[in-house]
Amino acid sequence: MRRTVLALVFYIIGGAWLLGCYTDVPGPELRETARVETTIYTPAQHGSGLGYCVTCKGGGLSVTSVDIDPVWGVVFVCQHGKFVIEGSSPRYVELWQRLHPGDSVDVTYREIVRVKENGERHLIKYDFLDARVRP
Repeated sequence: MRRTVLALVFYIIGGAWLLGCYTDVPGPELRETARVETTIYTPAQHGSGLGYCVTCKGGGLSVTSVDIDPVWGVVFVCQHGKFVIEGSSPRYVELWQRLHPGDSVDVTYREIVRVKENGERHLIKYDFLDARVRP
């Protein structure tokens, strides 16, 4: 038990030292005009297969089963190029139902910036918030 606790402490301290301490900070809400190029739907899928288990004691057959959730998405074209948002949650279903190819939309998003202890700032991703059809 003692070894486990010590190993965990060294892992946490070592991880902070190697990676550096940082905070991910969301920026202000930004807006941009875009056009819906297309909508995407991939239905749920299930698959399975048999294989020989080489790591099992004495060998044997292994069965792999995979369930893949359905995915809804939208491809947008804006002044910077194309981008895709996609997912399986109700948020993406609603967006997919509401938008249609050719729609002109106002996209809202945030920049997520990683701020290190020394004050260095790096853009790490864009957080898509919503897209509304322009009147």
